[in-house]
Amino acid sequence: MDYTYITQNYHCPASNTIPSWSFNRLLELIPKSLEQTNRPNADLEISSDRMYWFVTYEELGYDVKHQEMKKDLFDAVISTIEWLIREKYFYKEYLK
Repeated sequence: MDYTYITQNYHCPASNTIPSWSFNRLLELIPKSLEQTNRPNADLEISSDRMYWFVTYEELGYDVKHQEMKKDLFDAVISTIEWLIREKYFYKEYLK
């Protein structure tokens, strides 16, 4: 697995050690496009307007299938992964 461990140093037991994914690894987990039935693929686009980050899946460059908008890019990517899991677009093969 490609992650590091963060340990909280509060004189707590080792159960407070949690895995932490790198941002690059999270970006690798997101599919670059989503295959759709009887529709063009929805392509990934990541952009910013200087206040918010947008992680978007679009068909043909204008028809938005899904979009996450957050002030923090890391949060937008995590929200996108949560959506991909809920909508069954996220496969275990991405974890390899």
